[in-house]
Amino acid sequence: MTAFIEACGMLTKEAAIYEQLLNELRKLTPSVWCAQCYFTRRDLFVMQNIVDMGYEPLLDPAEFLTQAQMDVLLKSLAIMHAYSITYETRNQVNIGEQLHDVLREMTVTPDVVFYTAGVRAILAVARVHPVYQSETLQKFIAEELPLHMDSVYEMVNPSKKYRNVFCHRDLWGGNFFFNKSKPATEPVVLVDYQLARYSAPAIDVLMAVYMNITPQQRKTMKDWCYDSYYNYFAEELKQQGLTAAEQISRSELEQSLKELELFGALYNCISATILRVPGDYLKDLKLNHPDAFHRYTNVDRVAEVLELLKIDKAFRDYIFECVDEMIRLLLL
Repeated sequence: MTAFIEACGMLTKEAAIYEQLLNELRKLTPSVWCAQCYFTRRDLFVMQNIVDMGYEPLLDPAEFLTQAQMDVLLKSLAIMHAYSITYETRNQVNIGEQLHDVLREMTVTPDVVFYTAGVRAILAVARVHPVYQSETLQKFIAEELPLHMDSVYEMVNPSKKYRNVFCHRDLWGGNFFFNKSKPATEPVVLVDYQLARYSAPAIDVLMAVYMNITPQQRKTMKDWCYDSYYNYFAEELKQQGLTAAEQISRSELEQSLKELELFGALYNCISATILRVPGDYLKDLKLNHPDAFHRYTNVDRVAEVLELLKIDKAFRDYIFECVDEMIRLLLL
């Protein structure tokens, strides 16, 4: 993975983001939602110590979040998105143009085998899903589902239809730090901006909602999450003398969330083949079978995922539920 990061220039990208944008956004915001960066060069950046600031990571970065934890995560996203709009308004710039060579896609592209291996694995899971065994649905999975999945490549790019903002785009539990004294009210500190893009804010919101709560939680919390995000977003803009409805109206956000939802659902399914595999499965592969680990992460993982379906009920139940959730978005 380290070699992959270096080959893709992710550290160079993140250093440039801190130097050219995040430090400037921090100057505008009274809230703490990202760390200060003190020094950057092409292959290195020196950060503020988040733990010394009174923040702590999740004990298990793969654990699902509570409603209170989701609230402060969405608050951080709303702050970051709102102040990227404030930054553009005050400086009469477009972040996407200003950082065009920096905010490039690093993962959701047919050129990245880590992602395409995940796509193939999810198609394989869909083919054996017990709910989708009819001839009609198998035909849909074979002929139409891959085309729907391909549409996600365009979804993550700067939108031609909706207002774009600076997006984090790597919103899993390993990248959040919670305030120790006020974990339910203070925004989380977001770290690791290597995958950041300039895109519709719905992309970040959907990633947060799909990656960090279970399908069952989403059934009861999804609309609440969307409302919570927009209320924070509107309040942050109001404090800067801007009107949310003039930047991104609630109806525009709701429409974009529906149109781009496949991104969140698919990315969550793919991530499940990494984050939700049983126990120390990947750790054991990495330590004891490095060639098999490389194959699983960067070549092909279909056979291994199908085998895990047979031997681990928790993994099977979870990924079947997520794949069902994704396919229903397309069929309903």
